[in-house]
Amino acid sequence: SGGYQQARTGNAYAGLFITASNYQEYIQIKLKETLKAGITYDLSFYVNLSNLSRDASDDMHVKFVNDSVQFHDWPHQLFIPDWVNQEGNYLTDTIGWTELSGTYTANGTENWMIIGCLYGIDNATVRPVYLDNLEQARYFIDDVSLIEHKLEISNVFTPNNDGINDLWEVDAHVNSVVIYNRWGSKVYTSGAEFEGWDGRKNDGKPCNSGIYYYLLTTGLATNGTT
Repeated sequence: SGGYQQARTGNAYAGLFITASNYQEYIQIKLKETLKAGITYDLSFYVNLSNLSRDASDDMHVKFVNDSVQFHDWPHQLFIPDWVNQEGNYLTDTIGWTELSGTYTANGTENWMIIGCLYGIDNATVRPVYLDNLEQARYFIDDVSLIEHKLEISNVFTPNNDGINDLWEVDAHVNSVVIYNRWGSKVYTSGAEFEGWDGRKNDGKPCNSGIYYYLLTTGLATNGTT
């Protein structure tokens, strides 16, 4: 049975079963355009547990595919999820909408997005939370969003070990970074292990205060000044 909820925005939403006897459902969404290879996207959608459901689950997954899945193909037999809700984050709210979000770096062939439990009904993790309700875990889905990640990089930091703004950081996974001083001399390099620059050269010596330039590669290639 479905249940009732006000749409988060607009006047409609979709629904799916994580478990309902020997039954599962998935939502498939046709993307407006094929995703771009190497580009990182911000994923967001909202979920609400049906007010008629006894059980709640933490198994909410997303998979990006190049074509839709036919009704006779069970997605959990075909795919490994590209995004997984945090283990133990049971989605129990029957009144409000809970946002789920993450990032995804595309391979350039994706035209569809699938939402649901991709572990299969036999492996779905559920726990009873509303004992007087139906033995099912049914969720409503609303406001699905997928947009190119906009890289935000600070252009000022103060590496003086006061615990405030000591690192120059990037809000994305870094593939490589090279930092030059104002005369074009290389002072620092790092690869995928980069977690922030503390204003020191690779040999550990501190750099002087001033203007530095960076060449950075991530899912979104960029360069700039700090």
